[in-house]
Amino acid sequence: MKTATKTKYPDGSPEQCLTGFLSAWQKLDWTEMSKFCQKSWIPKNEVIDNRDLLKRQRIKLGQPPLTDAEMESVEPFIIVSAEEQLKARFSPMKLHLWHIQKVFMDDGLDANVILDSVITIKYQSKGFDGRWKHQVLSNTIHLRMVKEKAYYEPSIDGDWGVNPNSFRIF
Repeated sequence: MKTATKTKYPDGSPEQCLTGFLSAWQKLDWTEMSKFCQKSWIPKNEVIDNRDLLKRQRIKLGQPPLTDAEMESVEPFIIVSAEEQLKARFSPMKLHLWHIQKVFMDDGLDANVILDSVITIKYQSKGFDGRWKHQVLSNTIHLRMVKEKAYYEPSIDGDWGVNPNSFRIF
């Protein structure tokens, strides 16, 4: 069972899991943050088709495609750890404060193993130059939690874990 720093929430509760995840984000501790992720989300080392990713990024940015010769020079596959994925997703936002507003069951989902959460956060974001902006922003975010016993095994006997892919700002 994963445990967060002592909190006001009971051991093993979804709120304690969220607290551990958010506390680790605040400390920019990607290894600790990964301990509070949903088991099915955590890749041991995910192999990504780097060439396909590069093609999609260039299209999204409106850049011309690479020539065949340029594509040959690109490493075809890269391996990305859970920590690297969390850092890529969450490091552009420096979390200052957070408050769990509510943890609730979404209609049509099994509340014993899937819960949603609404959290108010205060954070700084990075500018295009990679520097932190001075302005502290306030927003509401959503995170989903799933209780799993093992990889792709939702169970009331499992542990709560945050699904980072569910992160969105309202």
